[in-house]
Amino acid sequence: MTLRRNSTNVGRQFTAGVKIAVKFLMAFAIIALAGLQAEAKTEPQLRTTAAAQGEMITLGDLFAGAGADASTPFIASPRPGKSIYVDTAQIVTVLRSQGLQWRLPRGVTRVLVSRESIRIPAQSVIQAIEDELRRREAGSDFEIEINARKTELFVPLHGDTTVVIEGLDRDVESGSFMARVYLPGASPGDRRVQVPGRLRIITEVPVLLHRVSIGDEITESDLGWVEIAEGRMSKGVVQDPRDLIGLSPRRRIQPNKPIRFRDVQKPLLIAKGKLVNMIVQTPFMRLSTTGKALDSGAYGDTVRVQNTSSRQVIQAVVDARDTVRVLTQANAVVAQ
Repeated sequence: MTLRRNSTNVGRQFTAGVKIAVKFLMAFAIIALAGLQAEAKTEPQLRTTAAAQGEMITLGDLFAGAGADASTPFIASPRPGKSIYVDTAQIVTVLRSQGLQWRLPRGVTRVLVSRESIRIPAQSVIQAIEDELRRREAGSDFEIEINARKTELFVPLHGDTTVVIEGLDRDVESGSFMARVYLPGASPGDRRVQVPGRLRIITEVPVLLHRVSIGDEITESDLGWVEIAEGRMSKGVVQDPRDLIGLSPRRRIQPNKPIRFRDVQKPLLIAKGKLVNMIVQTPFMRLSTTGKALDSGAYGDTVRVQNTSSRQVIQAVVDARDTVRVLTQANAVVAQ
């Protein structure tokens, strides 16, 4: 009886031990499976587009969640501001050389990698060229144009954006120039570039500050100044205010617009179709009569005038407002 009781106790203890062992193994399996799942969840994922910050493309640039391998260099980065394509076959080769078995997404054959950089504004380049021109030609103003698309200048991220002009070759006749630019913050090989452009010298021309009616004289107080590029200035533009003072608009002139010589004339003192005073002057006498102007004219102009009494047409010189001086050969006609 005693032996039977001992045998039963041993069996029960064995069964309990097996149950404990099974529970332990199941718990271990669950923990291991959870670890594998966690590892699978954190496996680095290949980016379809990537951005490199330094001189080398790293695994951290190509993969999200690269962990400790993020700083591992891959290949040289593109030049600042540029992009390249990286084949996934090349990526697999590098991973294997590093002992990594990261999986790549299906259907992806290449990754577009851009270089993060700082773009130097075109205005910074223009300003540097202007400063160099003013240093060479003090007192002159300039208008500079460069092709911003063809003159994209970049420096690495956090780089120096200073622009230095080492030289400037200029064609005075065409207005074109070639600037030799030095970028101390650029990558080696990109620090010296040539920037083409066009240069126009800015000059000041006189303009009307307000409207002046046709027939009214232009005075100094009517005039102001505007800046205009020489290359954009049409032919015949008045550049000296002395060529305007005392003249009158021939047609309506817009304020603050360049004035051409053909836009102005001497003030008209005689209007066509109006009655005028005809003067005949000789050393011995002075006669006057009334005539009708057949032409308009300014001071000193020769116009045709018809004697209202005799209906004869004679030549006369405009002497004052509504007054003409009959030429000597026409004196006899006027006297009739």
